[in-house]
Amino acid sequence: MTMPRIDQDKRFPISRRVRFFGVSIGGPPHGSVATYDISELLIDIDRLGFLLGGGRESKYMDTDSGRVLFTTVDHPGPEVCFRLCRVDRDNLPQTEKGGSIEELLLDEETGLMETTYGIVLEPGLIGIVSSKGGPSMSGIAKYLKDKGRNIPGKITVGPLVHKDIIDKLNDFETISLFHFKLHPSQIPIVRGRWDELDENFDSQLRIWSEQSSLETIIAPTRDSSRRAYPSLIRSIVSLAEVAGLLRKRDSKFLVKGQRAGTVSDVVLNILSETLSVEQEIVKSAVRSSALDVESAYDAIRRGYNDLKSDIENAMETGM
Repeated sequence: MTMPRIDQDKRFPISRRVRFFGVSIGGPPHGSVATYDISELLIDIDRLGFLLGGGRESKYMDTDSGRVLFTTVDHPGPEVCFRLCRVDRDNLPQTEKGGSIEELLLDEETGLMETTYGIVLEPGLIGIVSSKGGPSMSGIAKYLKDKGRNIPGKITVGPLVHKDIIDKLNDFETISLFHFKLHPSQIPIVRGRWDELDENFDSQLRIWSEQSSLETIIAPTRDSSRRAYPSLIRSIVSLAEVAGLLRKRDSKFLVKGQRAGTVSDVVLNILSETLSVEQEIVKSAVRSSALDVESAYDAIRRGYNDLKSDIENAMETGM
């Protein structure tokens, strides 16, 4: 019996955030920073074998957590499409059925995998999207250095940043999320920028003065997100003007909404001045956390097209 073909766009769609990273090489004390194209590096590494135990000739790289990382190239060009995968063979969950709990019986060479999908969109620029629990890009530079050959210097992979964050905020037409968190010692930095926020923090401290952090989340409904913009934007911009004085490790400052001319929600991380965009992506299967590979790559391309002018500006001004 022939199964009817299912339209890919209607198979288990979910929302995931597409992010963009710059890749550079060099920098003090070894010279100036330059963008670096990792396309050939990924292709060369893809020729390595899957040798258990790691080693220079294996795609696998052991990590401190006991898991292994590897990359695989799905399309070698003109845009190199690749997956960064993390496999766990030791920290396996149990299974449950009707109250019966069992160990997950896998052979020693089989593990659970989490995936991040990436495209080298142009020299020095990567777009990525992760499945739930997919590995961050924090380990990709170490992996490339460990497995690659003839690399001329230190590789750095970091999120692209915006130098005109205030303009980006003012370009919003809706606000669907404001998420602000800081250490109580940082209150003097933001006090007076937003009276209602000051009152909120004071109220939290009255409940209990010995707190490690104070947090406010405003998430308007879909129907009210447009009305939220004129009520909130001036105070949010005022906070953004002093955000550079906040310690990143103790703070969070996220704003989500639609910008003029876009149909997807954009998330601005004010403290790191990074920009991402949410896209709808198809899952590989209804019960899977993995994404359909081609759907993930299409989402990265859509995100790149949505934010192309911003990305170009970020690439020109540096990472």
